[in-house]
Amino acid sequence: MSTTRNVSKKVVPAYLNLPEQPKRPVTPFLEFSNKMLKNYASSNLPHSEVRKIISSKWNDISEEEKMALKEEYKKSYAKYKEDLQNYENSLTDEQKKSIEIAEKELKLNQEQKIVKNLREKRSRDLDKPKKPLTSFFKFKQAQKKKDNESILEFSQRIGKMWKSLSDKDKAEFTKNYNNEIKNYNDTLLEWEYKMIKLGNLDVVRSITLKDF
Repeated sequence: MSTTRNVSKKVVPAYLNLPEQPKRPVTPFLEFSNKMLKNYASSNLPHSEVRKIISSKWNDISEEEKMALKEEYKKSYAKYKEDLQNYENSLTDEQKKSIEIAEKELKLNQEQKIVKNLREKRSRDLDKPKKPLTSFFKFKQAQKKKDNESILEFSQRIGKMWKSLSDKDKAEFTKNYNNEIKNYNDTLLEWEYKMIKLGNLDVVRSITLKDF
């Protein structure tokens, strides 16, 4: 399994137990936005509406104020570049190599995720059969969330209910799932054979291509 599968590039050093990289300063507009957002923390306005208001306020401030923010950003950025250079100089060759390998692995994982998402979308567009819900999720679907219950509380309650069910009570859900998964596998295989004939090999499982 990839060691950086769930790690963003900016925290790779910390993930590898290396010193944290200097943080890049935010742009003048983002600095302004972050300060303004605090004024709307308790507002019931939609986030998109708040963003529009802040953008409008940014357009209304004087050029002198914008220039002051830009000058501050230039100073912060220059300091950041200096700190980054000092940080890189402090790393050993082995540490630099570890970061390089981890970042390449992360990039590959991200590219694979993009390819996977595109393949899944293409499969949906080509009417790929939908996999049935498991026995537990069928049971969960049949339950109702209480008005004052959070999603987490609901999930925890249903999980306990499922565990407390007798084998006999679970059997009906399991039986239905087994029937549905059998039908799904048969339908999926038919769909994959159709895709092969149409030349859409990229959406077909390798095990099916091997046996075709």
